[in-house]
Amino acid sequence: MNNDVTTRFPASQKRMVLMASDKGGIGKSTSSIWVTQFLVDYGLPVMGFDPDSGNNSFQQIMGQDRVQAIDVESKSKLKDLDNVIGKGLAKNDVVMVDGMPGQRKAFFNWIDEVDLLDPDMLDMFKLGVTFLVVLEEDIDIVKQTLKAMELYGDKVDWIVVENHKFMEGTPKSWVEAGGLDLEKEVGAFHWTLENALEHLIAQ
Repeated sequence: MNNDVTTRFPASQKRMVLMASDKGGIGKSTSSIWVTQFLVDYGLPVMGFDPDSGNNSFQQIMGQDRVQAIDVESKSKLKDLDNVIGKGLAKNDVVMVDGMPGQRKAFFNWIDEVDLLDPDMLDMFKLGVTFLVVLEEDIDIVKQTLKAMELYGDKVDWIVVENHKFMEGTPKSWVEAGGLDLEKEVGAFHWTLENALEHLIAQ
């Protein structure tokens, strides 16, 4: 990773990292894997959660000791997510929650329902929240991502990923829609999967 990404994970603060993209096949689990692996290499205790029972590659690659399966496909199960994540944070500095197709809205609803981003709550638990998004040329995905960034702004930390396995450079639709400008406004960290893979290969 770039040198300054470690400042996004200060030792004095626990952190939940949530995959905030939900389109299938764009590299969500791959991104979750290399973020988790980098943080492990950096020396942080990390617990992962994989909600995608149909394609649990995050758990398969990182192992069951590092990543637990969770069921968020029903509303009753989603309500238990705060207990699950709370237990993960009790023993680890970082909890990484992978995404699954069609579940982004459910995760956002859960965040709002438990008032996770209330400043007093975050301060009390010494918790930071990071949204991880994977860029995609599809204009609908671009609009979804921009809407989320506008909604949550600087309440959360943002890591914006370019997956160079599927594209070369920043998607034109993201640039034309003002994505780079919005990244600056919310203080997002822009990262390429290509760079991350180079880091992991070098280990």
